[in-house]
Amino acid sequence: MMEGVHKKVLVSPLDWGLGHATRCIPIIRKLMEHQYEVVIAASGPSGILLQQVFPELLHLRIPAHTFTYSRTPLLFAVRIIQQIPKLIQQTRKEHEWLQEQQEIHCFDAIISDNRFGMYHPAIPSIFITHQLGLKTGLGRVIDRMIQKIKFRKLRRFNTCWVPDVASGLSAAGSLSHPKYLPDVPVEYIGWLSGIDPADVPVQEDHILILLSGPEPLRTQWEEQLMQELKSFPQPVSFIRGLPQDATEPVQEGNKTYYPNASRDLLSKLISSASCIICRSGYSSVMDLIHLGKKAVLIPTPGQPEQEYLARHLATSGIAPYIAQKDFTLTAAMELYKQYPYKLPDESACNTSNFIVHLEKLLQHPQNITR
Repeated sequence: MMEGVHKKVLVSPLDWGLGHATRCIPIIRKLMEHQYEVVIAASGPSGILLQQVFPELLHLRIPAHTFTYSRTPLLFAVRIIQQIPKLIQQTRKEHEWLQEQQEIHCFDAIISDNRFGMYHPAIPSIFITHQLGLKTGLGRVIDRMIQKIKFRKLRRFNTCWVPDVASGLSAAGSLSHPKYLPDVPVEYIGWLSGIDPADVPVQEDHILILLSGPEPLRTQWEEQLMQELKSFPQPVSFIRGLPQDATEPVQEGNKTYYPNASRDLLSKLISSASCIICRSGYSSVMDLIHLGKKAVLIPTPGQPEQEYLARHLATSGIAPYIAQKDFTLTAAMELYKQYPYKLPDESACNTSNFIVHLEKLLQHPQNITR
């Protein structure tokens, strides 16, 4: 970027779970390193998390995307279809909100992580997703139909950034490398992780459990785990994934329960654990690759994307998985001991490649058409 020129960039992640927010952390850090003025627009737990990580930045409260998942896989598609009108309305509201905020703040670019309303016809607008290919669980015909709808919406943006590698061992598989690509330029920007490794020794047999994801599925799995932990002999650190909860950790024997963890604490706990148990959400997967940690994945029931990712990662040698209905801590430990882990090289994580793409957009926005 030209010396002395400070461009203002709005970064806005979707607020379904924490994954969209956590993978925006390295993007925000790189923007700040390159002297961009960053403004964050977020809501819910995502907004709380980013406020904690970047208290020095301007934070704008954007209309939330309220969305509920079914507790059962059979009702997953029905629940999504029922909420489509609400999602369309919420997208329209966030687009109107952006137009109002642009008049006030005069952003030079927008980076939207899965918020379809966060685009502006007058300034470069970037969409982040690893799901160019869709997995609905309803068959290829439905997957392709929804993909076409998504690609039409992507035409409103100047470019699409995919947090995966362009070639080699892809962490997202056919989700990020589908047979068909959208009309807008697609840039593979490498894996993104908001957690840096800590210089701490690994504690043998120490397990870290990371709860994440939307309600009511987060609470459902927490209740199952709490029962099992009562009789489980190994030391466990259990992060419940509640960024709005400010209560102190609770120690019970060799188990420690954290309502939430700061980035520094999370880095130490992950780095020191011998095994991680977590969902197969894509942001969690990128964190594991970045930190070189062995894990057992538990895909969220009824979420075809996580179920696909778990299968893909297991066959790729990155991590094994267990379906939640079959999960026990004992079974997870047996799988962890037997699985031949082949973790990928983390050098493709948190690169500055996207900065080059952004600067081209800012310098020559007229060359990009919607």
